[in-house]
Amino acid sequence: MERPSCTVKGPECPWYRGSPRYDRALEAAGRAREIFRRIDDPLRLARLEINVANIYHRQDRFAEALASYQQAYDQLLPHKDSEGTAVALHNIAVCLIILNDFERARTWRNAREACEKNGMPLLAAQADYNIAWLYFMRGDYETALDGLRTSRERCRQTGDSYHAALCDLDQSEIYIELNLPGEAAHQTCPAKDR
Repeated sequence: MERPSCTVKGPECPWYRGSPRYDRALEAAGRAREIFRRIDDPLRLARLEINVANIYHRQDRFAEALASYQQAYDQLLPHKDSEGTAVALHNIAVCLIILNDFERARTWRNAREACEKNGMPLLAAQADYNIAWLYFMRGDYETALDGLRTSRERCRQTGDSYHAALCDLDQSEIYIELNLPGEAAHQTCPAKDR
């Protein structure tokens, strides 16, 4: 007897968003926030805000995540925390793209530059992918295809096979949009093998 199988991604399940573990994490963050304020540690407060934003992001609460990432970014700037500001900027751009705020999402370029400048090639490669995806979502297929080719190579160089496969799949999807099924099928083979 053949058994049915299915794959369910956590964030797509309603129970996942309201998971008690996230509630507990937000409660712990609130307690940590009080401690960091009491001991007057603004750098830890700013770093904590990135973690709070990550929780909101996991719950698909993107507007709240965006606000927290922005707060973290603003608080990290005076401390010259280049890694933290690059991560915050990267995640700000992700939220803006998800929220369909394409004009403000152009911060990807700033995020990419910050990641590259601060020796974070993996985040820089992911920023390349997201810049290409932004153009794909806007219907600028030529720019998207160029970006996906560049991003795929940079992802391979950093060992990020996940984003390299996404480049292949997105390129295939563009070919389908352009009614080029042969090219689309050809492009899915490398993604399948990753």
